[in-house]
Amino acid sequence: MFARTVLGLLPPGAIATGRIRFEGQDILGSAESTYRALRGNRIGYVPQDPVAAFNPTLRVAAQIRESAAFHPRRAVEVCAPQAVEMLRSVGLSEPERRARQYPHEMSGGMLQRALIAAAVSLRPSLLLADEPTTGLDVTTQAEITNLLRSLQARSGLAILFISHDIALVSAISSRIVVLLNGEVIEHGDTRQVIGSPVHEYTRALVGATPTLPLKGMAR
Repeated sequence: MFARTVLGLLPPGAIATGRIRFEGQDILGSAESTYRALRGNRIGYVPQDPVAAFNPTLRVAAQIRESAAFHPRRAVEVCAPQAVEMLRSVGLSEPERRARQYPHEMSGGMLQRALIAAAVSLRPSLLLADEPTTGLDVTTQAEITNLLRSLQARSGLAILFISHDIALVSAISSRIVVLLNGEVIEHGDTRQVIGSPVHEYTRALVGATPTLPLKGMAR
């Protein structure tokens, strides 16, 4: 819901009040043309189910290039060879082969990497990652988390990581915002929120995860 709000995908009247500031401007309530110019171009989006996100009838590279089709001035940046390089940049083995494959021929972890490649194909400044490790095994989850860290370090990409897994969030984030029933109840530096939670809901989340990686937290 939060990601769809930022992307302007909620139906009219769904938001009663508030602001969404992006690159110095309040974009909440903007015209559809404004949101269309932002989606994929300045704001990338990784939904939580990579299998459902891909069209099963199209090859993976074609779908990466398709993500640029809504931005004609930049579509030339995502030609076939560049789509292969994007798959290589997210750590997929045999990227030339993967580019020719259909989604059903790839594992969940591979599809998640391909989805991230599509989301950052136009070099957005913000990436919305909506539970990007849901349904993945622990090893693949760690690989995807490390990939996002690497992308952030290489390009200065800002990542808004949405998850119910507070241990995972504490390992990847420099700041945490805790929501309850759609309202912000606590926010601050990761070490502060995890080490000294104020709200009882945050304390319950932290208490339910006895092995939080305090030493490995993002700084």
